[in-house]
This record gives sequence, structure tokens and C-alpha cells, in this order.
Amino acid sequence: MPVTIEQEGCSGCPKKTHLILYAGRALSQSHVHTFRNASLQLLKDYKNHGGYADHTIIHGSFNNGEEFVEIINSMPNGSIVSLDALSHGNQAGLHIAEGLSPPEQSPLFRRNAHLRIRNAEGKNPVTEEQALYMEEYMGGIYSDWDRIDYVSWYYNQKYERDSFIDRVFNGLFLDGIAFLNEIKSRKFADDSFVELHGCNTAEYLPYFNDLYDNFAEDLAERIGSGSTVVGHIVNANPNHPNGQEDYRHGKVRVYHGNMLLSASESDALERSDLTFENSSTPPLNKE
Repeated sequence: MPVTIEQEGCSGCPKKTHLILYAGRALSQSHVHTFRNASLQLLKDYKNHGGYADHTIIHGSFNNGEEFVEIINSMPNGSIVSLDALSHGNQAGLHIAEGLSPPEQSPLFRRNAHLRIRNAEGKNPVTEEQALYMEEYMGGIYSDWDRIDYVSWYYNQKYERDSFIDRVFNGLFLDGIAFLNEIKSRKFADDSFVELHGCNTAEYLPYFNDLYDNFAEDLAERIGSGSTVVGHIVNANPNHPNGQEDYRHGKVRVYHGNMLLSASESDALERSDLTFENSSTPPLNKE
């Protein structure tokens, strides 16, 4: 396993496992500290729940998408009852953000696509001058390469593939980028719970959702019809009203398999009001 993890509980004997994974790389070290602090609050809550006393809790960091996938795939089949991922996010995946220093000029096609999409939306329009340079590199785990293409245009960010041959025939990417089809879904229990604590993983984008689902929905479909996946819409905020660094508040969409648990696709639920089986916020009547 490429990262050091902290394991609570009986080594090797419990079957049910809770994974708490936070991004070890980000635009700044302060972002990493925030992810880690929020993950430690989750760790505390899992440990304090009496019903999880005989479960295994694994807490650690991941530096890229490949490490994230490797940790999941190293677990026994059917053992993962919950997964909490704390990182930056976007509509297509968990985003390991890296600054480009100095910023690089955006390729003409991407720049023009960025201008068209953002200005058609109207909420966050950009000028030609603002679109001229890319300031951020995209890493992490994404639904697939079509989606990473789209969000790279939308946010005017950079990603790379290894070579023309790898790009066309093997789909290989630089810097540990991974895709959902690399996750072995059989590692998850039938009633598994996943919470994506970063921004926008359950949000919709202009044109994007005419063709694709968002990342939270893609992940729910990947790991099975009995699973539940929670993803934020808009920007997730680590400043919880309870005074902790904690993302479990704000507007979210909840997917149970391929079903959206809200009144309509334009609606979202308030996370602080919700409890879920196998999660860090289990139903109060469960011991």
C-alpha cells in the first residue's frame, strides 16, 4: 500500500471496515491540514459509536487517484461498509489540485471552449483576458476521460496524458490520475455508505449533464444498487456551525444506487439533518 494508514480495532478479525481518506496534496498545505482535521473529527465520531465497536476503522491520506484506488482495492471483498473522502472536488471527480507556477497559456481550443461554456451559463462568466492562462493542474480520480476533458474546459485547468500512443491505445495518464472503472466494486458491502466531503461532486453543469452524470451519481452506480453516496453541490464549507472543521453541513444530493433521494434534480437536502446506516452520522436509535 503506498500510504501509511492508522488502523483501529482488531487487526485482521473484524470484517466490516470504515475507510476515512483525505487528500495529502492540494493547492496549499493549509488545505491539507483542513482535510486532515475534518477527517480526525470523522474518526472520533466513528470510534465513539457503540455499534461500530467491533469494526475496523482505517484512517489515512492519498496523494493521487492511483493511491486512492489501490487502498480501496486492497480491502477484502465485501468489507467496506463506509468510505469518507476528503479532498477538493468537481462535477467529474475528486480533484487533487496543484498550482502551476508560473501559470501556462491555455491552448486555443480549451480557452475557447472555456469561454463558451462559462459565458453561456451566466453565473460565473469570464473574460478573454481571464481565460488566457491556466493556473491549476488536475489530478485525482475521475469518472472517465470524457468527463475530465469537459471539466478541464469548464475550469480552464491542465491535465496531461503520457504519450500519443498511450493516449490513443492505453488511456494512461500522468501523475497518478485514475478512473472509476479501476475500482473493484466487490470490495464494498451491499449496504455501503460513501460521503464525498469536497466541492461540487454532485453538482450539474451546463451541457455536461445533457451527456453525463455527476461524479457522485457515477460512483453510486459503480458500487451497487444498495449503496448510498452523498455529494455536495456548489462549494463545500469546512466551517461547520458547531465550530469544528467539518463538511457535514450544507446542501447535498444523495444517491441510492441510481436513484436520487430528493424531490427533483433541482432540489438538494441539508446534510446536517441527515443520518445514514454505516455512516459517521448513524441513526440515533441504533446502538
